[in-house]
Amino acid sequence: MARQGKPHVPTPAQRAAVEESVGLGGSQRVIAKCLGISRGTLEKCYRTELDVGAERACERVAKSLYARAVDPKSGMSGTVAAIFFLKARGAGNWKEIQSIEHTGHDGGALPALNNVIILPSNGRDPELERRLAGSAPPMKLIEGRVRQLAPPRSSEPR
Repeated sequence: MARQGKPHVPTPAQRAAVEESVGLGGSQRVIAKCLGISRGTLEKCYRTELDVGAERACERVAKSLYARAVDPKSGMSGTVAAIFFLKARGAGNWKEIQSIEHTGHDGGALPALNNVIILPSNGRDPELERRLAGSAPPMKLIEGRVRQLAPPRSSEPR
């Protein structure tokens, strides 16, 4: 049965602390424990803060990064940290995306490969094994596997 105590009434300071903790990546479990309430109470009483905390933190970092970018006197160390934060925690617009394109010679299309892979026989298709055994290059069924025969060796001495 649920606890029948006094209802939790959030203070403005608690709301700000929850929003900041969410923005810094805190888990709901830890935030609720710090406030001395259950996760259900946290989700019920602090729904807005839980929903917007991360977005507002990213917005503050983005504004700070923009201020550094337009200020010619700013150093690089804070800028690098801000960029890392936005890539790691920011919304989809801050993700770094790699695109890899495979091309052939001179940027043209890759040639189609017509390789055939012959897997070990499982004994379920004797007709296929018969056809492979008679195909060119010469194939031979050895111990349930189709193998390509090596060209005959010359019997002449070297």
